[in-house]
Amino acid sequence: MKWSWTVLILLAILIHWFSLYPPVIEQYYTNGLYPFISKVQRFLFGWIPFSIGDLFYAFILIMLVVKLVRLFKAIFHKKINGSYLW
Repeated sequence: MKWSWTVLILLAILIHWFSLYPPVIEQYYTNGLYPFISKVQRFLFGWIPFSIGDLFYAFILIMLVVKLVRLFKAIFHKKINGSYLW
């Protein structure tokens, strides 16, 4: 788990460092990497008539509702007490 925080911090520093050099971003990302990423995403997901992010949000919402229903069932059947919630 500690390595993931290290990676996130290093990525944040790298993004900040690159933001100080707009010509580098223009050359390597805008004109180099982004067109490739865009083509791959369009090939993979272009046939879907809605956003993949919408599916992700719907999945998260459904999981949240399921977890809340299970929590309320457990509370209703007195399977958990107040100390469990804290």
